[in-house]
Amino acid sequence: MSKKPIMYFKSDEEFQECCRWWQHKLFLDDWFIKFHLQDGIIEDSSMGDSLDGYVEYNWSNKEADIVIGNVKNHVDGACTINVAELTIVHELLHIKDEYLTDMEDKDARTFHKYIAHRALEEMAKSLIMVKYGVDRDYFLDKGCD
Repeated sequence: MSKKPIMYFKSDEEFQECCRWWQHKLFLDDWFIKFHLQDGIIEDSSMGDSLDGYVEYNWSNKEADIVIGNVKNHVDGACTINVAELTIVHELLHIKDEYLTDMEDKDARTFHKYIAHRALEEMAKSLIMVKYGVDRDYFLDKGCD
């Protein structure tokens, strides 16, 4: 096991192995998940933004497709580095979380999505920190002013 999270996958084999490891650790073995590694940043044409990854799933059939962008030396956001393994954990946690969003009030649902997304990111970082013995500062871009 590596001493640090995987920032960039050298091969699809390494990527698939990492995805299956996290799928098992997050108790998602009963899901049929296809993991796709895309070279470069993922462009979201609907919002004109870029993504580190995304998940599409069918909750009732327990099927999902997860796409992860594989970018070397990418700074994500204002002061954080892009950690590809973190993105895997984050997208898998979306699968575990989505059943909570079945609410009728759109405003409450929007608020919940925001809070839930933040919580998923915190959980994903916590799991990476536990696996690799790193602290919160690991995720900060040391070159950011």
